[in-house]
Amino acid sequence: MAHAGDSTIVIGDLAIGGVVFQTEEHKAHSPDEAKRLADGKAQVICKTHDDGEVTSRVYIQRAGVPGLAMSRSLGDGCLKKHGVVASPEVRNVTELWQSCEAPVALLGSDGLFDFTKADEAVSYLATRAREGRAVDKSALTLVRQAQHKWIADEDDYCDDITCVVVGPKPRFDLAE
Repeated sequence: MAHAGDSTIVIGDLAIGGVVFQTEEHKAHSPDEAKRLADGKAQVICKTHDDGEVTSRVYIQRAGVPGLAMSRSLGDGCLKKHGVVASPEVRNVTELWQSCEAPVALLGSDGLFDFTKADEAVSYLATRAREGRAVDKSALTLVRQAQHKWIADEDDYCDDITCVVVGPKPRFDLAE
């Protein structure tokens, strides 16, 4: 499994409704990422919010642009020479996947996971699967729920939301 940027990959087991693995977003305030950006002479501005959440943005020094909210990106070419890389973080999750009775991978943009916790998403997909509902259709419901939360919280603004569900058919009938 490989990922780069501010999207998240979650591996869950629909049989237990739990998360077995989750990636972390690549943020400029993470120590390893911050070092690479400093070496690339990027300007990183961090902010700690009242609720304790830390956010960071990457800029070209003395330019005030572009304000990228991640330290790795497949696009955003203007920051490549300043330490933002497209190289993914790679992990072998084969054993974790094989340990699941009914494995599922949920790939989601930050638009989904800013308002949906990974364990809640997997639990929801597991519940829907036990009810005999299609997991891919249930993922669409997760997207719609995130959209409503964005709009309610951000005064009619909604970030881009992408969600992909990958998994073999369960080796058992979840509806039983």
